[in-house]
Amino acid sequence: MNWKSWIGTAAFWRSLPASSSLVFFAGVFFLFGSLGFILDIRNPQETTAGELTINVVVRSFFGVCWAFFGVRRMFKFMIPLAAVQVLILWLLVRVSQGRNLPVDAGTLQDKLRVDTTGILICVFGAYALFLLFFQREGTRFFAAHTEIRLAAEIHRSLVPELSFQTSEFDFFGVSFPSGSVGGDLVDVIRDHGCWFAYVADVSGHGVPAGVVMSMTKSAVHTWLASRPQHSDLLTDINSVLKPLLMSNMFVTFAYAAWDGGLDLAFSSAGHVPLLHYRASDGSVQQCSVPNLPLGILLNQHFPSSTLRFEYGDVLAIVSDGFTETFDSEGREFGLDAISKIVQNGRDKDLKQISAEMRERVRKYGQQKDDQTILLVRRLPVAVLNSTPLARR
Repeated sequence: MNWKSWIGTAAFWRSLPASSSLVFFAGVFFLFGSLGFILDIRNPQETTAGELTINVVVRSFFGVCWAFFGVRRMFKFMIPLAAVQVLILWLLVRVSQGRNLPVDAGTLQDKLRVDTTGILICVFGAYALFLLFFQREGTRFFAAHTEIRLAAEIHRSLVPELSFQTSEFDFFGVSFPSGSVGGDLVDVIRDHGCWFAYVADVSGHGVPAGVVMSMTKSAVHTWLASRPQHSDLLTDINSVLKPLLMSNMFVTFAYAAWDGGLDLAFSSAGHVPLLHYRASDGSVQQCSVPNLPLGILLNQHFPSSTLRFEYGDVLAIVSDGFTETFDSEGREFGLDAISKIVQNGRDKDLKQISAEMRERVRKYGQQKDDQTILLVRRLPVAVLNSTPLARR
């Protein structure tokens, strides 16, 4: 078992309910108790009931201690535990050697009967307790697995792959969760010829992050449907999310919006800068607004900005799961490498750019965070797509 697997195993044992832990360690107690009876069979001297009980309980106790420290990764306690165990077992051996009681045939037969009975009781007791433990945890595991699978299906429905065109723009967005349930969100909302595109990244992983992600998407859609006057989207979304988030959670957010013309409105809240490929000179600019993430401060204002988005330009919004992928030497992939992929893909299909980025990052290092990308290209007039719009 490698180190990462061991860490995962230790996390599992720490997450066990107290009742399941009690059943497991009781099984360990009985299992090692049988060792006391086995060793007593090898002892040719007479053993009193008190001595036998002490031998069995001591070995069972140390077996439980070794199991407890091992599964909890409490390695610093193992050295003193070994020293104490050696000392106590040495004392027990010295005491038994000091009593050289003769054993007749009848006494030896009784001793063997007691020891074999004790072994059977301990072995069957351990077996029954381990079966109970596996039954309890198996039921709990499959129940949790079913819930996670359902959450993963909900996540896929909330964050589908986006690939469509309008009369002036080409869109592609996709999210690759690091586990069964992700906390990243990519979305494009169209309304009367205009659009609002964004990427959100919830801190953490798993089901809690997925729940916050779904709340974020609902809040964005509700705000855009109502469009309250004299109100800012990020400020209002922050006011909604802040009371609902745990103290250690936050949401980074980056968006671009088009209401007609050549300019895009954009803003970000603690997110990776937006990348703007300019077809006019072939450069890639990093666009960002210095805002805190959502959910940090309750009364927080989020300024926005604009950029000129001309024909042939490409806008890329990625999550830090791409940029903060590290190689074996601890070097991150970085935003500059993402910029070069976008720049070199200026004439490629957006899905192809995304696939190339995904492949490059996967080869660079292990995925440890959700990876999300949203690409928008303004179509030149000569290549406008006249086919019906794909549905999201």
